[in-house]
Amino acid sequence: MRPPTSVRACPRAKRTAVVRAVAGSTALLSALLFTGCASLGAEPGYTPRTASGTIVSEDELTSATFEVETFLRTLDDGETEEIGEVRFTDLTAPVATLGVGGELIGSAAGPCFDTGLRTGGGDISVGPAEGPQTSTMPMDAEGREVAELVLLVHEQDPNAECFYRVVARAPLVWDEQ
Repeated sequence: MRPPTSVRACPRAKRTAVVRAVAGSTALLSALLFTGCASLGAEPGYTPRTASGTIVSEDELTSATFEVETFLRTLDDGETEEIGEVRFTDLTAPVATLGVGGELIGSAAGPCFDTGLRTGGGDISVGPAEGPQTSTMPMDAEGREVAELVLLVHEQDPNAECFYRVVARAPLVWDEQ
């Protein structure tokens, strides 16, 4: 799949957003530079959404503050898809890399992120960083909206109960528009 060539909405002018879909993966990894909503053109009737909060593991070893801001991207077939840019600050964890994902409404939340109705946003690095760690992911799938943000660990043991173990969860509560 080639990267999208246009963005149909601009949630925030003058920022870089991560938008390229990687073939064979749910990760979204490359960037488009926004120069302003007027030059990109806004999708009629679309209002970007925002959410923010804190995500903390039960053992309190993994934590971060997050902000989510949505925008639309145009797919190759001309349809649009709502994408959430998730920015993590003050990220701490006992591992070097965490996966980012979203549990969809109606999905059974459990210790594993291997099956079920989910959406993924790739990996983020833990440790000193200049600025927030950023990931992007679709905000819905199969007609269901993301209800919960999750942080994951990729298990290295092939005999582990999960390939992707959920270490922290936080509900997504959208700000009022």
